[in-house]
Amino acid sequence: MYSFEVSSVKKLHPEEVMHGIYLWILHADKIPPHIGISKNGLYFSLKVTGKDEHFPVEKLIRLLNRKKIASLVIKTSENSIRFKRLSDVFDNYQSVENDGHTCLTPISEIYFSEPKDLILSELLNLLNEAGVMEEIYGIHLPESYRGILFYE
Repeated sequence: MYSFEVSSVKKLHPEEVMHGIYLWILHADKIPPHIGISKNGLYFSLKVTGKDEHFPVEKLIRLLNRKKIASLVIKTSENSIRFKRLSDVFDNYQSVENDGHTCLTPISEIYFSEPKDLILSELLNLLNEAGVMEEIYGIHLPESYRGILFYE
């Protein structure tokens, strides 16, 4: 059962993700997946071991390819985020274990101006309903991939 279904996934071409805003859903075929965000070729992510900030998307793509990590990459519209600089939000967080934060906490703040207690499918459904999702790309997804699996 899926909590967020995708009907059409395009093949990712690295040059396409160097400009614009993208959600990166790593291990998209696992429960729970991990989420990060990039803007204009720089990736940000909150992790158990700390955070990625200003991490070049080219390096992220090489890592995903080397480890064959199933991932969804969702382009969102330029006006979908509430902060010009992603680092302004990520500077407020140290790791996912700090105060019960998850990898989704800073991303929900980026899209909604304040952190929301959401799971990934809720965020994706809200963004989809708001009409800010422009394209969905895939890397190393299984042939049978249909979306984010249901979890609580």
